Amino acid sequence: MNIKYWTNFSKRTNSTKQPTGGTQATVRLKEPCGISSPTFICSGVPDTVKYVQAFGRYYFVSEVTHNGGLIEISCVSDPLATYKSAIGALYADVEYTSSSTNTDITDPRNRPTNNVVSTVTTLLDLSNYGFSTSGGYILGIVSNQGFNYYYLTQALFDNLCNHLLDLDSISDIGNTFFNVSNCIVSCTWTPYTPDHSSQLTALTVGHGNGIASMDLGAGYLITQRTELIAPTASAITFPTDSWGYDFCYLDVAPYTQGTLYLPFVGLVPLDIDVIAQNKSIVINIALDQIACDIAYKIMKSSGEVVATYQGSYGANVPIASQGAITPSGQSYAPLMAIGGFASAVGGAATGNFTMMAGGFGAELGALGLQLKSPELHTQVNGSLASVVSSRLGLAIRATVYTRTPAELSIDSAYKSVSGMPYFKGATISTLSGYVKCNGASISIDGFDSDREAINGYLNSGFYYE
Repeated sequence: MNIKYWTNFSKRTNSTKQPTGGTQATVRLKEPCGISSPTFICSGVPDTVKYVQAFGRYYFVSEVTHNGGLIEISCVSDPLATYKSAIGALYADVEYTSSSTNTDITDPRNRPTNNVVSTVTTLLDLSNYGFSTSGGYILGIVSNQGFNYYYLTQALFDNLCNHLLDLDSISDIGNTFFNVSNCIVSCTWTPYTPDHSSQLTALTVGHGNGIASMDLGAGYLITQRTELIAPTASAITFPTDSWGYDFCYLDVAPYTQGTLYLPFVGLVPLDIDVIAQNKSIVINIALDQIACDIAYKIMKSSGEVVATYQGSYGANVPIASQGAITPSGQSYAPLMAIGGFASAVGGAATGNFTMMAGGFGAELGALGLQLKSPELHTQVNGSLASVVSSRLGLAIRATVYTRTPAELSIDSAYKSVSGMPYFKGATISTLSGYVKCNGASISIDGFDSDREAINGYLNSGFYYE
């Protein structure tokens, strides 16, 4: 009988690769022998023979034995090469293949390590949108003109304090507000400059029209209560960007997580799994310019809302409710609100809330008045912590943490050796390189041992070449 043999052909055991060319030789079978593992006896065939084709099948050479002037070529069946056509025609559930380009499908064979790398992206700086660490004051005043809010810079606020602590003003306060209380309703420190009129307006309290009224300096009339800051989408840098991936499964859990620092709210989780594909977010900011509330809406670039957060960026300067008693014993009830307010704002101007009462008492003492220490009400919108928050930074920053994978080359060397996730049905001949199926079972016109061997390779991984 005739066989074809090769002396320089190399292939993997789990490969469908078939040789080309080859050399013909006349041989006889060593009896008894099986078709799956025959032994051929011949002469003139070099003992470097590596691969054989006979009986319409392919064989690996397992041993070459010299016997007198003859050699015996012991072979073992190569079912993958023998039934390559049937394997190529098989439609199967493919888990992994070198043909896959889907880096976004998580590969359960890879593992995150404990080595963490991170990137920080500044998305928005509130100092570019009216916020500052110096701040100003929002004053609420009720008069016969209605109820208005005014914005005062530090200089205007100092001027207000001077009016309240002026000897003539204190006399005017007693005369003006004998029947009017709480005309100065609120005072709030704010790190944000609200929308206001371009011209200064006199801070008039009382009845007005020359009837029991007085001016306490000037301020800017706040013209709009709410404000919306709506910039365009901001790109977020991921550690994987430096690894050459636009988007891959390394950008989501369990490899990657993120945080977002929102001024006046704090550190909040960033839903990396939702935003990783586009690696960008849109942040809309709504402000209540009077109540000093801030609301964040976090969205994907498509407009889908990911999260909302709310905080407060102001601190009320409370208005006390203490009466003042002159040296003659006369009680000025109308001075309750204004006196307490003056002591409060006096302390606020110096930034020392614990010294408010003492500081104001000393001022009035020089004027011959004795004022009880005002009680500072702490029912405020926000807190001193909000004031401190402005010193912690006004930039919105996204931090992305990625645990480096055990195998980083998920689409190069790693891909060629063991494929990439595929997880869908495919005809094997449409694929190439490494292929691993799930539950595949082939139908062939061959031995049961060949069928079992092929199914084993299909479901454990082989190379379609």
